[in-house]
Amino acid sequence: MSGWNERSDEGIRHWTEFMRLAKGGEIERAREKEAVLWLDGAGRNPSRIDPTYRRRAREIHKDNFSLARDAHPEEELKPPAFRRLGEIKCRTLVLVGDSDTTEIVEIASRLAKEIPRARLVTVTNAAHLPNLEHPNEFNAIVNEFLTAPMPTGEA
Repeated sequence: MSGWNERSDEGIRHWTEFMRLAKGGEIERAREKEAVLWLDGAGRNPSRIDPTYRRRAREIHKDNFSLARDAHPEEELKPPAFRRLGEIKCRTLVLVGDSDTTEIVEIASRLAKEIPRARLVTVTNAAHLPNLEHPNEFNAIVNEFLTAPMPTGEA
């Protein structure tokens, strides 16, 4: 997220190893390292992951994996988005998996704290793609959020 500069030790170690593998031509190992981080979740036992989800998520990841994209970071917004969260006026649902990276869990927490009217929901036993990993739970959470009555005086 534009303006987020608080890198975790976990994130730095992952990125350093990922780049070492990629620069050394070990593309499949680099891709698998990314898949484990984003799809399995850091430290989560693979036996807790639905094998159908794991297989499908890896197919999607392989189709979208791009060293070229990683080599060219996105241009930072000015001012950074993270410093403007208080400007968001609409109700906001922040949804994160409990097995996502330390940085993503922290970003989700900060979003929920700094966006007025934000609601944080953490999906148990999910990494970076709770919508694919637990689609029924995800749909129920989003449906409840979207259909909840608006507080009096808000439009």
